[in-house]
Amino acid sequence: MINLLNLNTFNRLNPYNNFQTNCSNNQTPCLQTLKSDTVSFGGNKSVMNTQSVNEKQLASGKTKLQAYASDLLKNELQLQPDQPLKITADRNFLPLVEIMQEQAYKMGSGRVIIEIKDPIIDGLNKKYGQTPNSEWKQLRDKELEENNAASVEFDKENSPYKAAGLTDSEAKAVVNANKVNIPEDVAKKLELDPKDVLEGMLNIRKGQPLAIVAEREHEPNVYKLAEYALKNGSGSVEVTFTEPKDTITRNFLQYAKEELLTTIPQYQLAKVENNYKACTARLILEGEDPNSLEGIDQERIDKNNKARAIAIKPIRDKFEDTYPWTILYAPTTMSAVSAYPNIKDPIKALAAAAKDAPEILRKGKFGEHAKELERRANVVNNLDLKEIHFYSADVNPKTNKRDTDLYIGLSPKAHFMSACEKTLSGQKFVANVPTEEVFSSPDKTKTRGWVTSTLPLALNGNIVEGIKMEFENGKAVKVTADKNEKIIQDHVKAIEKTDEKTGEKIIDESAAMLGEVALVAGSPIYKISEKKGGVFNSTLLDENAVCHIAVGRGFNNCIKGYNDIKDENERKALIEESKINNSTIHTDFMIGGPDVIVEGIKQNGEKVTIIKNDKFQI
Repeated sequence: MINLLNLNTFNRLNPYNNFQTNCSNNQTPCLQTLKSDTVSFGGNKSVMNTQSVNEKQLASGKTKLQAYASDLLKNELQLQPDQPLKITADRNFLPLVEIMQEQAYKMGSGRVIIEIKDPIIDGLNKKYGQTPNSEWKQLRDKELEENNAASVEFDKENSPYKAAGLTDSEAKAVVNANKVNIPEDVAKKLELDPKDVLEGMLNIRKGQPLAIVAEREHEPNVYKLAEYALKNGSGSVEVTFTEPKDTITRNFLQYAKEELLTTIPQYQLAKVENNYKACTARLILEGEDPNSLEGIDQERIDKNNKARAIAIKPIRDKFEDTYPWTILYAPTTMSAVSAYPNIKDPIKALAAAAKDAPEILRKGKFGEHAKELERRANVVNNLDLKEIHFYSADVNPKTNKRDTDLYIGLSPKAHFMSACEKTLSGQKFVANVPTEEVFSSPDKTKTRGWVTSTLPLALNGNIVEGIKMEFENGKAVKVTADKNEKIIQDHVKAIEKTDEKTGEKIIDESAAMLGEVALVAGSPIYKISEKKGGVFNSTLLDENAVCHIAVGRGFNNCIKGYNDIKDENERKALIEESKINNSTIHTDFMIGGPDVIVEGIKQNGEKVTIIKNDKFQI
């Protein structure tokens, strides 16, 4: 199961939590309000209207903005080394903001804080009497003041395009360069039904705040979802957009001083904790570009990822399993180009993705499908397994051994789960849509053998292919890959952290141990992948194509009785006893398919075939 830990990209909301919990056995999946049989993709005529971009005007406009940004930073703001910078701007001025951010970091500045105004979301919150929590912003501004930060704001009255001497046509070319013109018929197919998403999947409560993380192409759906939530009594709505090409993230990772990568400001931690305390519901529209960070030094990416994970982990652990979240597949041109490699035109690729989306999301059959997943989980649980064995059907003639021969040991109290989740307070939700898996968390010390990935993995804005891992006593002792090997090797390295009780530095090797085993067979996602000639390069989709495992953090509620324990210390004791992984990462990779057989080994040693030829045998 994809975990919110997978979504810790740099300019986004960073929830960092696990929410895997179980609905009561033999219960209809918690989809009573989710009319997924009628998930809608039609009806909205809103599209991003984009004029064709004049390349000559674009180049001229960018040149003027480069010169203006340089003059502004050096002469007007007189930005000094290590001095922080805050830039506040309307969205139309984002091209200049990105240029200023890059130049500031190249000048050796401190952290560059970027605040892009969203008058639509602000107006909706105001219309329905909601005020987002601003304590973290007050802390941020205090930190900036204490560090003598420079600041600048751009709006219609203070247009940098006029100040930089851009003509109207140059300004239009700059603004439209990264916009996408989605045809009306494609936009209709991509429209989401707010009732299905917010009530059926997320099950948001009255007064509960909502945080939405999305790509800029998702704007029409995001604004529609936000208004529906507020109109129906939610708390405030906060939206975090990732801009096309994700230049802001790339600039930070590529040009910021190294100490900024490993230092997490207190206001960022305060924002995360405030959201946790408010039980903010999270909705992530998954359509990101899997190659967005290609070319960035992987050591810098890894340093920032691990620093954030370590800083946020104590907060995450404190508020674990307290709020609902949904990661929902919503294709964009960026994700579609990667997912449909034989279609070069981005709009045509998006049209293909929109056509396949209903089948991927099991439109018209989701409720029935969810019941079948719950049935499978119950059957596996009734087998009373001590191990899961994955092995290749055939021996590789080049190596004279199977590509996969992996034994995953289970805790005696481990159980498998399916689509339905709930928080500790009983709030039901559907975490991942689509979902094709039944999953559990193993004993992190009992994995042995070797495994070869069967599909590529999108990791840190890059694609890793041909992952091979060898396990001894639960730990991956050898990790290789055919493509981007160093990325996966660095990802699972041991990290140094501070013991919360003693304050001593300790080495955490759990990133190289398993936190999840998931069983998938007969998925329409796999069939579509074969038909179109390539994987989706999205963990949400690819992990629901075939069986997968995950290195890193496990799911506490995959342990029997966890939800019934009210005392926090008793819950922690149960998790430690069951040896559930408590790493700061959680990374799924795919190991199943028609050529991989999955068998269960019962406590008495009896073996039972669970999956063969990509079909459940139970």
